[in-house]
Amino acid sequence: MKKLLLALAMVAATTTAFASSSLVGAWKSNHDLTMSYATSHARLSPRAEHVIDQMMGRLTLRFEGSRVSYELPDWDAEIDGKYSHLVGAHETSDYEILFSNDNTVAVKGRQLVTGKEMVTVYNFVDANTMWIYLGSNDKGMLI
Repeated sequence: MKKLLLALAMVAATTTAFASSSLVGAWKSNHDLTMSYATSHARLSPRAEHVIDQMMGRLTLRFEGSRVSYELPDWDAEIDGKYSHLVGAHETSDYEILFSNDNTVAVKGRQLVTGKEMVTVYNFVDANTMWIYLGSNDKGMLI
């Protein structure tokens, strides 16, 4: 399965040509790559890092035609010494490609859970690995 690195901050785009291979297929969040990037590049409190560490590696995106499905299963998390059952999400929506070049694809679609219209840029590392910026346009918070 293809890997999705959910980056917590922008990084320089790779110069190798891979985006032209398309978004179509299943992309699974990679816990280890994401946390490695987060701990190296993001300024996270120990509490935030602990919470994010429990979240990453769960999301799967499936692109088929002009539809994308988000699959985030439920999970149990420990936050501040208390265990909570967190409810995931399973949604499908339309998307439209706005721009594409050799290593980037920008799409217009809907944000998971909120349904708010947004633009997402998918950045390709290689044919089986891409990353996206996790953030919010309005408040700059992680999603």
